[in-house]
Amino acid sequence: MMPAKFRNIIILIIYCLSFQGQYGQEDTSTTPDFLNNSSYEYIFKSYLEVFEDTAKSKIYLSAYLKKASKENNLQKKSKALTYLSYYEKIESKKLALLDSAIIFLASDTTNLNDYILPYSYKGGYYQYKGSYQQALNNYLKALEYSIKANNIQYEYYTKHNIGVLKVSVGKYEEAIALFKECLIHDTKVSETESHGHNETLLFISEAYLKNKQIDTASIYIEKGLNKTKDIYADLYNQFVIFKGIQLFFQGEIESAKKNIERAIFHLDKHNPETRRSLILGYFYLGKINALSNNSEKAVSNFLELDSLLKNNKVLFQEIREGYQYLISHYKKSGSKTDQLKFVNKLLTFDSILLKDKRFLSSRILNEFDTPMLLKEKEVLIGELLDEKKYLNYVLQISVLLSFAICIGLIYQYRKRRSYKSKFLTLMKDQKVSNSSISINGTQEVPGKKSNELDISPQIITKILEGLELFEKEKKFLSKDITSSKLALILKTNKKYLSQIINHHKKKSFSNYVKDLRIDYSIEQLKENSRLRRYTIQGISEEMGFNSTESFSTAFRKRTGIKPSYFIKEINNLQSKV
Repeated sequence: MMPAKFRNIIILIIYCLSFQGQYGQEDTSTTPDFLNNSSYEYIFKSYLEVFEDTAKSKIYLSAYLKKASKENNLQKKSKALTYLSYYEKIESKKLALLDSAIIFLASDTTNLNDYILPYSYKGGYYQYKGSYQQALNNYLKALEYSIKANNIQYEYYTKHNIGVLKVSVGKYEEAIALFKECLIHDTKVSETESHGHNETLLFISEAYLKNKQIDTASIYIEKGLNKTKDIYADLYNQFVIFKGIQLFFQGEIESAKKNIERAIFHLDKHNPETRRSLILGYFYLGKINALSNNSEKAVSNFLELDSLLKNNKVLFQEIREGYQYLISHYKKSGSKTDQLKFVNKLLTFDSILLKDKRFLSSRILNEFDTPMLLKEKEVLIGELLDEKKYLNYVLQISVLLSFAICIGLIYQYRKRRSYKSKFLTLMKDQKVSNSSISINGTQEVPGKKSNELDISPQIITKILEGLELFEKEKKFLSKDITSSKLALILKTNKKYLSQIINHHKKKSFSNYVKDLRIDYSIEQLKENSRLRRYTIQGISEEMGFNSTESFSTAFRKRTGIKPSYFIKEINNLQSKV
């Protein structure tokens, strides 16, 4: 288990990644002679002693990698690549290093602990890039391996990371629950004075503030102030900012302003570990000055907020309000160019939120919704065309963008309604119809009329009885079932079997078997929570399909929805029970 002093590396991976612009292209291919015959333990221990020094760290990690490559030790190679990704400047290479680390593990090791760190780093990478869904996917992988390996320490590190992610996307109550688990764990293992514990106090304070639970937030803020004073200066000043925000909500405006101004003065704007709190500090300072009718200072505060976003993928709801204020200010002052600049920034901000489905509520959209912004943008462009001979293609692009967004919104809305309707149909007690009409209302293969079947009634009855037994015993789940094999089982010929299925089941043999499997999968997914935890590939194999794609295609053809959506909606229903 990693020493407590390195907890910050794991918990704040997202901040570490933001340093990548500082790293040079040092040549680490040459290993110092004294490291060539050193042990893995010695090299890695030496690295940990200098991990804040990029150049020295890369020398030790490259020596570690060189030794692992020479010995073809894939587990050690994976470890070296994971830590080297921490210092990689080029984003594509950073991700490639992490992907390679995971691939090496899959090829060689059975130690589940080894998987935790590369997945955590990938989660941090995607969180920094603003790809929150991918970040969560990787954090959940790290959590899964932590639990399987019974690595309690990393389990709670990862829960902390997921909690930070949930605060970022507005799921405050879920984040609070995770942070509380981490704080309880810290108490059990006597880590309540550590840097990591105090960071958890900081984030749970932020979550409570944003969830408008001010009194509870004040309790955690006071704890943080007492624990970090004279020990962790940056953390202390971030708690001072949160104290100012708390006072703002409690109506103590002047005290709030003094706290925030004092803390901002002591914090480094270029430090990614404090930038999140600085963004909130500048926002509330701007809001205080706006309420005091000091528009000049408010504009300055909101511009500072905007400058902090240039290299940082933070998407707080507060940012939106800051942009709204700047747009209104420049509109009143007649600065149409600046007004257009921040209309564009707000549109970009909203498009990212819309894409990731975060913070979307009727309240936000009604206050300053996208159609109004697009309309204002078109008016501004028209005025600038008259005044400054603005280029015609800008207006055309704006119109196309507006049209595309509207079409996209309409399509997504209709798609969600259609999926929901089909899901509710599936959840009714009756099974999916096994006749010629599916949920989609599409006709399968039309059958022949009874008088066109040139088969004796006795044979027809025998085959139908055989098919009934075939369905009852779930033999359709066999992957290698074919019409020839089934005909052999039923002691008939393939031609008779196909004609009777076409006539009585109103479909081809292939579709008959697929529909039986899909109907069975729907029934099992409703009732079997264990099956719902399988991957789609695992479910497809259980249902007799040879590939994930063939299962998903058959499921969607039969039901009109994807199996992943069906499983997600069932789980949502179960969680509400």
